[in-house]
Amino acid sequence: MNRRFLILPVFASAAALSSANFVTNGNFSDYTGSAFTGSRMLGSGNTDLTGWTVGQSGINVVDSSVFSISAPYAIDLEGTTGNGSISQTLNLPQDWYEVSFWARTSLHNDPTELKVSLGGSNGIWTISNTLQRYQMWLPSSGIKTLTFETLEKNNANGGFYIDNIAVTALPEPSTMAALGLGALAFLKRRRK
Repeated sequence: MNRRFLILPVFASAAALSSANFVTNGNFSDYTGSAFTGSRMLGSGNTDLTGWTVGQSGINVVDSSVFSISAPYAIDLEGTTGNGSISQTLNLPQDWYEVSFWARTSLHNDPTELKVSLGGSNGIWTISNTLQRYQMWLPSSGIKTLTFETLEKNNANGGFYIDNIAVTALPEPSTMAALGLGALAFLKRRRK
């Protein structure tokens, strides 16, 4: 029984190494623009969402009356002038990262494709009207741009919502192996 308690702190500390979110304002709670109810269009280049830059077709910020995982705001990537996108520049010191986010289309919208890019690596998902968490693992280090972009034209039935974006470092396999071997050596030593 004591062995379990000795190993848990080792793995908990490894998890803590990978839990830091490199994204600024991933839940869109830091909105510096004018007050609104429902949704508000942000045009190309807008920076009212701290840490984010709006792409050429614009996006909508929506309040919790429309959609939000972590109130008060989320974003609707369906801009009024075409495929919406947002981006943020990150400084990534390690090699592998998990990119995660929550998303769904509006309840009346058909599935929509979303492209997520980090540096030169990307993934494409078909997002449905069922709220779910999406994630991918990408290699990257240095100063890289994280971009979320819808790949479909505007839909008359409404939006494509996204919230709680995170980029967290994955522990290197050698680090996990070293922690595991250290824990085993410690247990073996205690037995003697």
